[in-house]
Amino acid sequence: MSEKNQIKLSDEQKEIFFVELNKIVEDLAKEKAENISADKFDDLLVYPPNGGFTEDEINELRKIEKNDNFKMALRKILADTAASSIFNALCLVDGVADSDDNNWKGVKIVENKENVGDEAFLHDEFFEAYWKWQEKRPDKNWKLDNL
Repeated sequence: MSEKNQIKLSDEQKEIFFVELNKIVEDLAKEKAENISADKFDDLLVYPPNGGFTEDEINELRKIEKNDNFKMALRKILADTAASSIFNALCLVDGVADSDDNNWKGVKIVENKENVGDEAFLHDEFFEAYWKWQEKRPDKNWKLDNL
């Protein structure tokens, strides 16, 4: 689609998008806090691609006294982390975030009026980019993955 044929998001589409993002933040924070409170650690992490807890980490998580106040505080921390991530991602989209790459100018989100077809999906490429981030990250001693 040429740039002059691009259709920016309507106010209705923006509202739907942002409401859905806020719903995702709340739903994930609630789900993760409930799983931690119930000592359900097996499917808790999807990031990074080869992540997961070590036995030592699980043992420490089990030691935490879990009550309603703990769960509410944890939900707030998780929701803030997720919302802050989305906000920072949107700053990248807008081109107003500080980027380590001077070539970054931001991008435009436009309404999709066509079938998706064979185009690559950003959500699929996100997890694959973890390995590139691992190569570039300044602190090589800290990591989330299990390698």
